[in-house]
Amino acid sequence: AEQAYPQMTTGISNVNTVIYEEITTGARFISFKDTFMKFLPYIWLAVLCAMLIYGFAEYIKMKQKMRDSILLKDNIYQTDKISSPFILGIIKPKIYIPFGLDDDTEKYVLEHERFHLKRFDHIIKSFAYVILCIHWFNPLCWIAFHFMSRDMEMSCDEKVLSNNGKIKKDYSNALLSFVSERHFPTGSPLSFCESGVKKRIKNILSYKKPAVWLSTFAVILIAAITVGCAANPKAPALIEKPAVSSEATYTAGRTIFQSP
Repeated sequence: AEQAYPQMTTGISNVNTVIYEEITTGARFISFKDTFMKFLPYIWLAVLCAMLIYGFAEYIKMKQKMRDSILLKDNIYQTDKISSPFILGIIKPKIYIPFGLDDDTEKYVLEHERFHLKRFDHIIKSFAYVILCIHWFNPLCWIAFHFMSRDMEMSCDEKVLSNNGKIKKDYSNALLSFVSERHFPTGSPLSFCESGVKKRIKNILSYKKPAVWLSTFAVILIAAITVGCAANPKAPALIEKPAVSSEATYTAGRTIFQSP
């Protein structure tokens, strides 16, 4: 049966038609909006599950490819299936490096990857990916995840350079050699690999060890912003409702619309 809409009569036929069209159009829009809103949670959940499954599947895929790796020492493994070093794992992370690295390059690589582990970047990135899965509809989260991953790599590069600022050229050449013949997929969001090389090399060549006062100021500024964003504003004072007598009466001043 056709949905019944309230009828309004003003005594002017044209006005009656306009009012009726406004009422019916608004009602149809509200009905479509309500239907769409009912499906939104299911769409959000479907994409969330898809991203989590993708991340886990890529992790398992890379674990399977690295199962024939040869233990070099500690948690460092060598394999011929990759052309650039990376870290894989959360609870017991492992460093994978390709065969054939010279002593200096291997030293730089291991120092870089160990600094990732020292800062628990592998845990932070996994946690950030889960947050990204939950907020997949927010483009700012995708941008933040991208820049976070890039800044993690640059920070480790700078840590290596801070110990020896004379290796900029050799370190840059090592990065270029890792990506010149890449034949291993690097799409897993739960691993670290050599990415954003062009930007990183520019950062390496222009790197200057920051002054102590600048680092201290940056830490204080970040702490202040964090505290400011985490604090809750003072709740406004509640206005007490006046006491209403049980004998109080109310009168309607004007009737706007009455449903039939």
